[in-house]
Amino acid sequence: MADATSPDLHYELYQHEISLLVSAWRSMQPTLDPANEQFYGWAPDDFRAQLRLLRDEIEQRAYLAIVAATEGTLQSDFRARARGRSRVPLRDSARELCKREARGKRVDLEEILEIWRSEPGFAISRARALFVELRRIDPEFPRG
Repeated sequence: MADATSPDLHYELYQHEISLLVSAWRSMQPTLDPANEQFYGWAPDDFRAQLRLLRDEIEQRAYLAIVAATEGTLQSDFRARARGRSRVPLRDSARELCKREARGKRVDLEEILEIWRSEPGFAISRARALFVELRRIDPEFPRG
């Protein structure tokens, strides 16, 4: 399984949860089993409506987790550039922001992205690499 900070892990969990919902949708067993008191006796339409709500919640939670993991990766990459000894793109800008952060001023993602955008060609190449990674995780990316 992937690292907890990886978007891969969150996407794997999302796929697993959705497959469980699909199984429940197909079987309708929870509505027939008295041991499953949460759904026992529900009408099939009510049960399916509840599964749709659960699916929507799972998708929203997965989306948020993937976005947060991606932001964490960008923050970590930026700080690694600031600490690096070799001259890599954005190192000097990253160091300036990290010095400001050390003085107690928060560095948010928008500031990091603005620095990425200011480096000619860097943002485009990194964005392309990110899109390749996202397509690897989810072949249907981007969704319309």
